[in-house]
Amino acid sequence: MEYLDREMTWGIEWSDSSRRIDSAGRVSIPSKLKNALKIECGDTVDFGLLSWEDEPNFIVVSKNTGVDVRYRIAAEALKELGLDVPERLVKIIENRD
Repeated sequence: MEYLDREMTWGIEWSDSSRRIDSAGRVSIPSKLKNALKIECGDTVDFGLLSWEDEPNFIVVSKNTGVDVRYRIAAEALKELGLDVPERLVKIIENRD
């Protein structure tokens, strides 16, 4: 595993495989990544862009759990800063609301 910063909770593990985009704009997700995210046939995934210095550089893929991924990122950021995660946010993430 190759991490940009081992102190980060949100490390980046690079895949050792590349894929070509077909003429319809499709790309297959490597099995290693599908297994890590527990993505199975028929699951829904969300896509986003991760920008660095105002330029979109990475495509982010997240298994759709019915909870906006930004809520989970916000909760993790608060934890990283040593702050409490508001109960309302916890309820949203746990689909209790």
